[in-house]
Amino acid sequence: MWIERNISQSLQHLSVKTPVVLLVGARRTGKTALLKSIFPELDHIAVDKPAASMEISDRPGEFIRRNEQCIFDNIQYAPELLRELVRYPQENRRGSLPFIATSTHVSENLNQIMAQFPEAVQVHQLFSLSAEELRATWISSQERVHYCWKGGYPELWAEPGLSTGRFFDEYIQEFLERDVRGLVNMKDRIDFQRFLGLCAQSAGTALNYADLARSSRVCANTMKAWTAALCTAGIIQLLPPYPGIGRKRVVKAPRLFFSDHGLMCYLLGISSLRDYQTHPSRDMIWRNITFGELSKTGAWIPGSTLYYYRDQNGSEIDFLLEYGKTYSFILARSNAPSPEETGNFRRVKRAFKGRRVTHFAAAATTESTRQEEKGYHVYNPLYQSIQPGT
Repeated sequence: MWIERNISQSLQHLSVKTPVVLLVGARRTGKTALLKSIFPELDHIAVDKPAASMEISDRPGEFIRRNEQCIFDNIQYAPELLRELVRYPQENRRGSLPFIATSTHVSENLNQIMAQFPEAVQVHQLFSLSAEELRATWISSQERVHYCWKGGYPELWAEPGLSTGRFFDEYIQEFLERDVRGLVNMKDRIDFQRFLGLCAQSAGTALNYADLARSSRVCANTMKAWTAALCTAGIIQLLPPYPGIGRKRVVKAPRLFFSDHGLMCYLLGISSLRDYQTHPSRDMIWRNITFGELSKTGAWIPGSTLYYYRDQNGSEIDFLLEYGKTYSFILARSNAPSPEETGNFRRVKRAFKGRRVTHFAAAATTESTRQEEKGYHVYNPLYQSIQPGT
């Protein structure tokens, strides 16, 4: 069953003024299905198939001319095609749409081409489903709570009978074989899978390569390379700390989050709502859910308008939203935060003297609209979103 995506509206109004539109998203986020729903008149072609790869290499102009009315899938495997699409003469074009392509990630080669032709490629990012998108569907609030452990890959919601274990087994297998090998020199896939599990165990905390290396028996430089590969492939995101204000010294290490918490839950051995509700990492998972709901909306960008805060005194805010001179502090807890934890609102606010600051607790304890409670608002990311200027 089809689930409408928030990005659909912006994709429906494409203009040939931008020669190429590139839809980027991790595997199985629904890129091709979304584009086919918006542009049913277009065919699609996998450019990594042997016949297509050979023709792109030998006769790129002829390949483009014959497949002009196609969606070019997995262009990360044929970066030279992007260069040819950008250069293709406008007068040879038919129709009113730009060339449309998908990619699981923006590789170094794709980046170089886009840097060379900065106005020629318009990039759109597609994440897995957000709770905000599920709210607009037929899915009831009772069902929606399963999002906490299932995550947001569209197949798991479009096909309710699909086993999450089978889905993620296949997902990791496909990811390791098709993405990781092109991004890093992976000698032992068991070591890499162990590394994925360690990432799940430490999600929501400050990234420490030395600790990861000790736990995985792989050197810290390899940990850095593997982390960078997971970021490039859209599996994880790194949230930097707020760079500081006044004389406060803040920590420098970013925090690691999974782009989809369903994969994180699978790696932690969670396969049901009961597993999630009783798991010792429940708060950490909820923090990841809160991060996903902030970053997937497009309103909050890690390292630009979205940060975390922790200073040398241990005062900590899980998420700091910056909108002009307005700031929102968020503590994410599966239950309401304790008085000691909410004391961080007051302590951190001292560093933002003269600025407008609002305080939020993202908790799984309410479905109602935001409520003023002891100097902060309580909201549930499964049922509400925070917009700029809130």
